[in-house]
Amino acid sequence: MVAAAASALALTVSCNKNNPVTDPIKENVVGTYSGLLNVKMNEAPIVTDLEKDIRIDLSDNVADAVDIVVEDLTLEIFGGEMSLGTISVVDCPVTVEGSTYSFASTEPQTITLPENLGSCTATAEGSVTDGVIDVELTITWSVFPISVTFHGTVVSAE
Repeated sequence: MVAAAASALALTVSCNKNNPVTDPIKENVVGTYSGLLNVKMNEAPIVTDLEKDIRIDLSDNVADAVDIVVEDLTLEIFGGEMSLGTISVVDCPVTVEGSTYSFASTEPQTITLPENLGSCTATAEGSVTDGVIDVELTITWSVFPISVTFHGTVVSAE
């Protein structure tokens, strides 16, 4: 009886090693994406087809949620460059329908900007299907509405 129980336990442990638990969000959404970024301010294009990488990370705070990270978002406005720094919209819940993983922030998030630019609010929504991502960030800085769209493909998954 003891030998049979030990055998069953050994079989269970070896099966679990061969079939690890997977996280579909981590496998299908999280990673670095390379593509084209477009920015409009007051509906006027100010950045067109900029080659850029963005990151999608697992949320540290909310289960089944991701963080959208756009590092060094720089705009060319008023005759010069202006860096908004890193824009991160965090804790965006993920829903799944077929092979499409959709995510959206649940409320505007306040982001502190560099170089005495104050702060802005941002929301995000997007989707990933078979390694192709589409993201839209809606940023409000002072009285300026800024729309950031990104379309790209996964270059490194987590």
